[in-house]
Amino acid sequence: MQDCDNSKFSKVLLVAAPETLANYSDYLEHLVIGLTSESKRVGIVASGNLTMEHVFAMPVESIQYPLINTFLFEKYNYAKLSEFVEKFQPDVIHALSNSNIRVVRKFAEQFSLPFVVNVFSNPTFLTRFEKYGDNCRCVFAGNSYIKKEFEKKHLSLSSRVKRFHYGTFVDEKTACFDDDSILSSIIVVHPVESVNEFRNLFSAVRHLGIDGYEFMLAIIGQGSGEMACRNLVQNMGLSHYINIVGNVKPVRKFIAGADVFLQPWPLKEFDSSIYEAIAAGLAVAVPKCDSDIFPTGDCVCFDHTDELSIYGSLKGLLDNRDKSRSMARQAQLSFGQQSSASSMLDATIDVYSQAVRWSQEKEKSISTASQ
Repeated sequence: MQDCDNSKFSKVLLVAAPETLANYSDYLEHLVIGLTSESKRVGIVASGNLTMEHVFAMPVESIQYPLINTFLFEKYNYAKLSEFVEKFQPDVIHALSNSNIRVVRKFAEQFSLPFVVNVFSNPTFLTRFEKYGDNCRCVFAGNSYIKKEFEKKHLSLSSRVKRFHYGTFVDEKTACFDDDSILSSIIVVHPVESVNEFRNLFSAVRHLGIDGYEFMLAIIGQGSGEMACRNLVQNMGLSHYINIVGNVKPVRKFIAGADVFLQPWPLKEFDSSIYEAIAAGLAVAVPKCDSDIFPTGDCVCFDHTDELSIYGSLKGLLDNRDKSRSMARQAQLSFGQQSSASSMLDATIDVYSQAVRWSQEKEKSISTASQ
């Protein structure tokens, strides 16, 4: 653990929107486990029934917000939330996404509490109209691009924006081609919104099949393009190669049984599944190598608009298993040194401590001024 002053807070309130569970359930679990292991009490404000089902399985105090999802009950919903916050008495609030920032800012100001927030999506034009207030002590930006764009739209917060470093548990073994007796497997974790984002990948798979390669490719994801993707798989005769399995939670348990992780198209949002794949010891192939994630040589990069580029990348990984496994192991070791679950927890607790210290100093100055 880092040498940070965390003795001044004991309770953390996490605010989880539906997209938190949909995209970052592993992160939520790591954070809760880490905080409770440090003897911190954790409360969760969660939106959506699916989120609540997940939350109930964790050692936390929780409330669903809104309790009645209609505008007519807005005051009632907020009153119940206020009762929960007042009873729990958190020292700091952590909004795990910025979708509920208006409500978070409101009860943070009501109870004079500092808060931090995660921003995992690329800023839009409307982002500039979001108000965070002085009680927002830190913004965790998902990657360097999101950080840069967010700072442009919120100049007053620029000094409080930090690059988010995802932390997870690194396996001792490397999953990539660890058993030559079983069929090779490729995992894709990607929203199934547009069939065009999968066409080149499917064509590359077809070429590999023609060349005699045997493997299985599983796509984890859902979306409006799912039926079109299934039809394309059927029409291309790839049903014995490709399986669209929908959403699987937690993703890590499913990923850990594969050899290669592939991202078919650049995502506009922070993608935690890449980190889980690295930590599990898979060889990773991506359309854009983020230097914040991958040191040189720790992944394979391809042109997502060129099926031959995807084909060549997958062929190289399948042909050179020792090299693929070595690359996966090196990425796993690099990740373990800088982005383990414990280092993420240390950094997060340090931010909490700074936020609580700011709040205490503010209250002290107000008290002194009133005397």
